Amino acid sequence: MKATGFNFQKGRIRLVTLEWQNDKPAFVSRKLVDIDPELPLTELADRYVAHLRGLFDEVASDLIAVRQVYESDSLDASTTQIMPLGLLAFICHEKNLPLVAYTPPSLRSGKAFGLEKSQKPMEHVDAIFGEHPPYWDGVH
Repeated sequence: MKATGFNFQKGRIRLVTLEWQNDKPAFVSRKLVDIDPELPLTELADRYVAHLRGLFDEVASDLIAVRQVYESDSLDASTTQIMPLGLLAFICHEKNLPLVAYTPPSLRSGKAFGLEKSQKPMEHVDAIFGEHPPYWDGVH
């Protein structure tokens, strides 16, 4: 099984793809895609959709995960994090792909990821792949 995780930031789509091989996850790829956040809203939405569809074809994953922002106190967050999440969900629906959304606080406990509640997901990932560089940083 191959899974790709997305994180949306102002002007950027971040993603990492992992694949289950020999009973453990293996790193496949990572990518940063820059998007001009100053585009008019309709053009910005079109740009996200075009990039996301291309990325889906490129990574050919069986599962999509996304970091979900649930509190927005700025227009930037609504157009650069919340809107792309909705577009990603729509494309997952079109392609009949499962979408798993998680919030930053969920990274403090392993329960949401099938680990023991006391286990920290980031520490679990680091134990498998080593410290973040060169493949990703604390945001990927």
